Amino acid sequence: MPLGRRELLRASGAAAVTSLLPACEPPPPPPSGRFAWGVASGDPTPRSVILWTRLAVSEAETLEVELFDDPEARRLVTTASATAEPSRDGCVKLDVEGLAPGHVYYYRFRALDGVSPMGRTRTLPEGPLAQVRLGVVSCSNYAAGFFHVYRHLADRPDLWAIVHLGDTIYEYADGEYGALRALDPPGLCLSLEDYRRRHARYRTDLDAQAALRQHPLLAVWDDHEFANNASRDGAPGHDPVTMGPWSDRVAAARRAFFEWMPVRDETRVHRALVLGDLARLILLDTRMDERDPAPLDVADWNREDRRIVSDAQERWLVDLLSESDVRYTLVGNQVLLAPFPAMNNVDAWDGYPAQRGRVLGAIEASPAPVVVLTGDTHSSYAFDLPGPGYDAATQRGAIGVEWGASAISSPTLASDPREAERVLLAGTPHLRFTEQEHRGFVLLDLRPARARAELWLIDDVTTPDAAPPRLVRAFETTAADRACREVDATPSRLDGAAPPPAP
Repeated sequence: MPLGRRELLRASGAAAVTSLLPACEPPPPPPSGRFAWGVASGDPTPRSVILWTRLAVSEAETLEVELFDDPEARRLVTTASATAEPSRDGCVKLDVEGLAPGHVYYYRFRALDGVSPMGRTRTLPEGPLAQVRLGVVSCSNYAAGFFHVYRHLADRPDLWAIVHLGDTIYEYADGEYGALRALDPPGLCLSLEDYRRRHARYRTDLDAQAALRQHPLLAVWDDHEFANNASRDGAPGHDPVTMGPWSDRVAAARRAFFEWMPVRDETRVHRALVLGDLARLILLDTRMDERDPAPLDVADWNREDRRIVSDAQERWLVDLLSESDVRYTLVGNQVLLAPFPAMNNVDAWDGYPAQRGRVLGAIEASPAPVVVLTGDTHSSYAFDLPGPGYDAATQRGAIGVEWGASAISSPTLASDPREAERVLLAGTPHLRFTEQEHRGFVLLDLRPARARAELWLIDDVTTPDAAPPRLVRAFETTAADRACREVDATPSRLDGAAPPPAP
């Protein structure tokens, strides 16, 4: 019987889930003020953007948003109004239209006697573009550590957006997967009220608020917005007898996600955004779009019709990979796409080999170089995507790259990180680098001549104060050479001046 990643790591001796952390800190005081959960923006287009906030309301309340050209709020661009409804947990999303492409705006909400903090956002560019910089993150676990990664990203005005590849929250009960910070609700999330309260607890974190206030968020879900190792038919830890129907839990989790995240479409999370002529960012849903559950046996594992995404999403992805109107195609993806024989993780694309083969074929045929961005593993990775005849020594035959972002705060899966790195590298010729111990993010710097990933790591997320992140490795790929090449780990620079942060 195939095993999942945690079981395989334990069985190999290369890694295991760590036991976690000191006793819980006391829960924070209840949020105060009209806008205690902050403000956020997301899913921009060239002429619009979603703006988000939340009011704790027992009845409908009207609020207004003001959009400015400057952080001092001297040049008003437009205003809009909306209603905070108890039926949506007080969450408000406005689609502000009529904006200019590639432009930075500043915004604030007003309601009753309160004014929100000022936020900053940016519309998507059109036409020729010389540079884009994105922060790529995953796996933000409130109970397991502090959100230093969010704080560092908030302090980087050079970013266009933050791409969150899933596990924006965790559904576990207090102490079940982290015991550093107290959760609300303290029990396992099952109902709509549970998931709403969990999102609300995460959004009280001031570092998370700061990051979402300064940058548009491009978010997708993975399993923990629902339940560990979730699929279409259920999750290993979900017992319908004691927990109720799986479909009810999924509906509750989906609704809370769409209320609390500044996403445009509330029917699906897979979507694509175009960054001028430089890149198309394709965001996948490998979790809840008709994913088949774990295979029953080897024959089931190798079925041609076994799916990690629906047939419709696969066709949509393949069609977008065939487009030639951008220099790079970015694929934001929850779980590892590259073949990983040393891990053989059936919860990733390894568990869906036939469909992965078709997608890799589309990547090989893509007119634009493909960069896959992946979360989930709580580790940093740099892969070649191997094509037919791949040669690990020369990297000839690489058809693209995959860069894996470590967690914001979720713990390493390795009991001995250095040994895990040795085993994984020895068993995977197209794996160019992995770091299994520390939390962090990927800084993606795109220019016409090359795509660059910088792997930034933080030494300790279990203390309130931490040293700044350090740049550990840097990798590049080009149109002429689609392999993952390590380059000098010197921080890249932004051409020109960054727009001022929101005050």
